[in-house]
Amino acid sequence: MSFHSKRGQGATEYLVLLAVVLIIALIVVILLSWFPGVSADTRISESRSYWMSARPFSITEHRVAGKNITLVILNTKGERITLNNITIDGYDINISSVTFGGGEARAVNGTLKDECGDVGRLFEYDVAFYYDTKEVKNIVFTSGKPLIGRCS
Repeated sequence: MSFHSKRGQGATEYLVLLAVVLIIALIVVILLSWFPGVSADTRISESRSYWMSARPFSITEHRVAGKNITLVILNTKGERITLNNITIDGYDINISSVTFGGGEARAVNGTLKDECGDVGRLFEYDVAFYYDTKEVKNIVFTSGKPLIGRCS
């Protein structure tokens, strides 16, 4: 009985198994990007997760209908912050100055430059907050990810 013929079998089986797993992963990624509804819902979920954990302001809820936008904003810092302005895609949405205590959430209403569109249509906005703290004035917080959702 000779054991020399089975010497590389374990490594070969491992490589074949790894190739099968990679092919399955590739198929899953292609399928997720192929179906627009799944892809859009994934993007909305990622955006929601980002904005729920953003600092110093997190957006816990948002609603866009026509030109009206409502944001529920949470001050995630432990200090008092005055929100002076919000821009959406570089456009001032005309909010009144709002002061937040540490950990306080408030609804803020504004007006967008353009209509959101039909109900269910996907929107994607770059958001910037202009605010003051007790120590520092005129701070700008720009988003790392866009705010994504569906028109109401």
